[in-house]
Amino acid sequence: MTTTFALKSLTYQGKVYQPATAEVDEQARTVDLSYVKESFMKKEKVHLTAVYFDELTKVTVDGEKVGVADVVMGMANGDEASGINEIMKAPYKAALGTLQTLLSGPASKFLSARAEALGALDGLRMDFRKTVLASEGSVPVDSKDPFMDVYTAKMSELEKPLAEALKAFDGFLGISPPRTEKPYAFLYGVCAVQDAKFKGEGLSDATQTLASLGLAAVEDERDSNIGDLTNRLVKLAAGQPQLLF
Repeated sequence: MTTTFALKSLTYQGKVYQPATAEVDEQARTVDLSYVKESFMKKEKVHLTAVYFDELTKVTVDGEKVGVADVVMGMANGDEASGINEIMKAPYKAALGTLQTLLSGPASKFLSARAEALGALDGLRMDFRKTVLASEGSVPVDSKDPFMDVYTAKMSELEKPLAEALKAFDGFLGISPPRTEKPYAFLYGVCAVQDAKFKGEGLSDATQTLASLGLAAVEDERDSNIGDLTNRLVKLAAGQPQLLF
């Protein structure tokens, strides 16, 4: 779909052109910018430049003026400024939706499974017999090291959800290569918090990675088990996907 906007003015590399037009091709993600060159008894449409927009394009709006890269478009009115801004930001919003789905889906499944595994290991320390009986045969009757057997069984259960989470983020890599480290850092950060909770350590150091992403730790980690803490952190990130993009 192509939408044409009549511009009051067009500023490109510091030079002002007017009258001008902006033709926005949503499918090609391009804005073709032209101006009208007037000479004696003649008007000629001259193509000036084209702007490509994607998930990482920064668009600024100041009243009727819309800026992108080294171009400032003087729109006819504020509604048209908002309209072209919405079109150019559509890829970014779509990418945020994809990331939100990945956080609530594959990432959440892996982190929840990991929290459950650590909870089972913690159960060995708190109630060894009950945990072994609940291990559904993962501990041999003649086991010499039940703790290690449960640990091995639980860690093996994480292989599939981890692979699915990594595959999902690897797919997201094709959307925005410069920023995909943040979702991976989120996985690492939550795992660090889980480990600290499991070891009974303070969470101030463990939450540093999450804090660097702009995700504040839950208010009172001391009253949360590993699963509850994990769920809260996942919901916190899924509710603010822009922090990881």
